[in-house]
Parts: sequence; C-alpha cells; structure tokens
Amino acid sequence: MTELTQAIGRIRVIKKTLARDFWEVGTLLNLLNDQRLFEAKGYSSFDAFTERELEFGKAAAQRLLRIPKVFQESAARELGLAALMTALEALEGERESQTRIAVAQPVKPLKPPSAIRS
Repeated sequence: MTELTQAIGRIRVIKKTLARDFWEVGTLLNLLNDQRLFEAKGYSSFDAFTERELEFGKAAAQRLLRIPKVFQESAARELGLAALMTALEALEGERESQTRIAVAQPVKPLKPPSAIRS
C-alpha cells in the first residue's frame, strides 16, 4: 500500500510538468498496472483507477503507459511528449484499420475439387 500511495503522490506532483516528466509518469503507471496496485484502492480496472484517482483520460493513460514499452528513453526525450502521443495515436489507428480490413473481407470457402471423370 505504501508503494501505491507514493506512486500516486509522485504522479500527482509531476503531472504539472508532464511535458518534461512523461517518462517517469509512464514508468510509474506501468508499476501500478503490472503489479495491479490499483486493486488495493478497490478498482477493478486500471482505466477506472487512472480516470478517477489520477484524472487521466483512458486514451492518455494508455499512451503514457505504452511510451516506456515502445520507445527508448533517450529517443523519447528527444522527440518529446506531443510527438510520442501522436506516434502512438497513429500506431493505434493503423492497428484499427488493419482489424477493420480483416473483418471487412470475409474469407471465402475453398471450392471442393471437381469430380474426376473417367
């Protein structure tokens, strides 16, 4: 519970400087999510926890969570938060469009082999 309280407090403080301290926020969010520490506060989902306790929208929290998983820290810091959020949004859009394409194009059944005539 101490780790949870400290992480929440730290995120609340550095939210004011999120453009600069986004890497630390992403790392702390990963800690809270991976160890499911949000359950100690009675939340059944990470999304509900971040929305209510940390006042992050679902999409923003998910993107901040992904930054340390997708990017190297030095490159991420060089690009900055706005560019990273845009890149993650584009990646999500690409994934969604691939899913829609797969769903929109049903697989046609194979034709049975024609009977061999003698």
